[in-house]
Amino acid sequence: MADAFYRRLEAITGQVFWHVAPAWRAFDSPQEAESWALRWSGHASNGLSIHDLSGEDQLRAWFPWGGIQMEPAARLDAPMYLDATRESFERDGSWIQAVLDADHELIPEDDAFRIPRFGIKARWIVLCQGYWARTNRWFDSLPLHPARGDILEIACPRIRLDHVLHRNGWIVPLTHDRYLLGATYDRHGLDTSPAHPIADQWRRELCRRWTLMTGGSMESLEAKILSHRIAVRPASYDRHPLMGSHPQHQNLLCLNGLGSKGSLMAPFLSKQLLDWMLYETPVEATLIWNRRSHS
Repeated sequence: MADAFYRRLEAITGQVFWHVAPAWRAFDSPQEAESWALRWSGHASNGLSIHDLSGEDQLRAWFPWGGIQMEPAARLDAPMYLDATRESFERDGSWIQAVLDADHELIPEDDAFRIPRFGIKARWIVLCQGYWARTNRWFDSLPLHPARGDILEIACPRIRLDHVLHRNGWIVPLTHDRYLLGATYDRHGLDTSPAHPIADQWRRELCRRWTLMTGGSMESLEAKILSHRIAVRPASYDRHPLMGSHPQHQNLLCLNGLGSKGSLMAPFLSKQLLDWMLYETPVEATLIWNRRSHS
């Protein structure tokens, strides 16, 4: 569903932000390679194609214990996707950019909500606020368990990598000598300033992972850090998404808690939520945001 969704939006916007290509996974130890072989043997592929990479001579430095190529796989250029879709909405007159005081500016009225400042009356309101949902009264009890993530953009002329590589992290090739390196996962240090001391800690950790994945240090490969990106994932305690209606206002909904897999899951979950709103199609109980209180 994600593939069809992003391809359709590329056709609408005329932009390319959905990149479909096989991904590489390098094993971290002989035990991991053996465990993978045991788990994979005899199981249905479910459409996943796996190719052994351990025999590739040019990759042995990066794959000392072997590795696999997985497809289908894809990545979303999220900044480009957001820019392209925003511009499309703006052309249609369907976009308002503003800071909304959700506590006071969302006014319930019978079976609708009003936002007087914009002259809007809506049958449905869906709040997709991520980590910031905890800052207003409507869904401040969402069982979010947020996690900070750091990504480095790196320039390195000494390596050539054409596939996304996974091994205790990941490297994403952008151009012939620019890469993204990520990502950290920290549930405690949620400050997103690159100047914060914890940013130095995670920058060093990512550089360590670079060495692990490429077989060479940043210095030996003449790699330079171009930027340090930090954000907070809206993860949930049980790693399942959080969606559904407000207890007192059935036409006020949330879609949240997608954690690290938002690009993949959002098209499917959005359709589920729309089917619930428009056709009263039940949503899986494991996705309802207040499921913990009903268990």
